[in-house]
Amino acid sequence: EMDRQAIGTFGIPELVLMENAGKETCKAMETLLQGLQDRNICILAGTGNNGGDAFAAARHIANRGARVRLFLCGDPSHLTVSAAANRDIDLKMGLELHALETERDWEKLQIVLRFADGIVDGLLGTGFQGDLRENMTRLIRIVNEAGRPVVSIDIPSGVAADTGVVGTDAIQASVTITLGLPKPG
Repeated sequence: EMDRQAIGTFGIPELVLMENAGKETCKAMETLLQGLQDRNICILAGTGNNGGDAFAAARHIANRGARVRLFLCGDPSHLTVSAAANRDIDLKMGLELHALETERDWEKLQIVLRFADGIVDGLLGTGFQGDLRENMTRLIRIVNEAGRPVVSIDIPSGVAADTGVVGTDAIQASVTITLGLPKPG
């Protein structure tokens, strides 16, 4: 609702909100790892606006000297307009993006996670409720098993923002940056 009011009532473009979220995510990762220069960062993006925040964060993290690998979980044709715009900027910057579509993509993710210094969780945001899809459950389990520091954007993926209910699985975040206000979940 706050995002809708910021956009509709105050005229703040959605891309500006994502840019701010991206900057804050970058700062959180930089603090967590005590610097980003020459670090390997794995960015996980969903197709919603949380994914757009992750794409914006990828740009800022890369500009701080980190090696960034992006993974998209979901159908690229389902990206929101603003998330797609941020993805396109990342691609024009030459950032590496993989869609998790084939077993080979999943294997690549596991290799990247093995060498990652940190992970950004931009998979599911505050709109998530209910049960995870099978590929999201698989991804969350892989991330948790990797044992790497994780910065979640707004709320760890898999946690219901209003209630804190976790169905099958949720990201075990090292740090969660909440945007706007803390979420009860």
